Amino acid sequence: MRWERPEKIHITLRFLGDLEEDTVAGINDNLSKFIEQREIESELSGLGGFPDLRFPRILFIGLEENIEIENLKINVDKCLNSMGFPPEEREFIPHLTIGRVKQRIRLPRDIPPIKSPGFIIRNVTVFRSVLKRSGSKHIPLKRLELK
Repeated sequence: MRWERPEKIHITLRFLGDLEEDTVAGINDNLSKFIEQREIESELSGLGGFPDLRFPRILFIGLEENIEIENLKINVDKCLNSMGFPPEEREFIPHLTIGRVKQRIRLPRDIPPIKSPGFIIRNVTVFRSVLKRSGSKHIPLKRLELK
């Protein structure tokens, strides 16, 4: 099991893979035209896993359903679609990745719910993810503050 470092924990609104520099610049320029939202209050909802929680490869903490996060995702997708990116095919599951499972593990069925104070989403950041042997490193390229 490899736990994520706290400074890497984030909500992924869309993963794009490797992009040319001019494409990244275009995304950075266009995002502010599509994102005009206020800060978003959210809460954690419980432990989850991909592909499932019984035998996860990724462990995450989910977020409570929140129409404002959904709208933020929709606006990011509108921006990317306007630039020719195809629509996202996977279901959007707002979450915070906390660990990556190296070997197959089996988690108990009765994991208690997570109780947490609320938190505020204050910005949207475009990251470049650089893969290294020690894990990925996220380099911020553009940050948009939510109002």
